[in-house]
Amino acid sequence: MASRKSRPLVMIVWLDAAHDTFGWGKGLEAEQVFEVPLVQSVGWLIARNKQGIKIAQSLTSDNIAQTLVVPARMIQKVINLPNPLGQAHVKKNLQ
Repeated sequence: MASRKSRPLVMIVWLDAAHDTFGWGKGLEAEQVFEVPLVQSVGWLIARNKQGIKIAQSLTSDNIAQTLVVPARMIQKVINLPNPLGQAHVKKNLQ
């Protein structure tokens, strides 16, 4: 696996499916009005192909956790974010 410094930090703007009726609705006429949720998710880019994109919330030098896969047809935009690990930083000795 590539290091965290070489993984881009991205924001995915995407359309999500949603359950908007729990139990009985408000009637057929009222149910004609609905919105598709527009979601913004941020994470380390793990993979991208024709099917979609996979990001991870957490990663170590050899593993990932809390991944999200978004299908390509749901993606509206992918934005590259500044990677804070790409900047020079000072390691503090925790004692």
